[in-house]
Amino acid sequence: MAFCASCGNDYGQAASCPNCGTPQGYSATPTAGASSNTLAMWTHLGPLVVGLVGSFAIVPALLTWLPPLIIKQIRPNDEFLKRHANESLNFQLQWLIISLPLAAVLTLFTVFTLGFGALLVVPLVAVLGILLMIMMILAAVAASNGKEHKYPFMLFRLVKN
Repeated sequence: MAFCASCGNDYGQAASCPNCGTPQGYSATPTAGASSNTLAMWTHLGPLVVGLVGSFAIVPALLTWLPPLIIKQIRPNDEFLKRHANESLNFQLQWLIISLPLAAVLTLFTVFTLGFGALLVVPLVAVLGILLMIMMILAAVAASNGKEHKYPFMLFRLVKN
């Protein structure tokens, strides 16, 4: 049994739907293409890789915004890729802007509590890091499946689509 993507009518073995004429194999939702999906996926995974490498050095961790910016330039006319790259870029820039003052405040808190604040700060930073990684992985999965994705908890967007 085969069903029409447009009207849902069963058209059996026919080459097109007898009800509305839609050709067999027609998809109501166009796919973005495998290479676009792969590049869009890497706009989300690239910062994750840079961030994990950067956890051993501060400078690479500050460059998590670079992979989506570079990948976006590969195909400037690909709208699907552009939307994912902009979303990833906004996410990375937002967390870079938030994390710098947050790191300063948490460091001061730890110093002023003579190190006891680390008992609160270290688990808090670990949980936040895990949540950010999960959000990037979910976005990468959506991109690889050709779906749109918006990051949750976005306070502002610096890069417009």
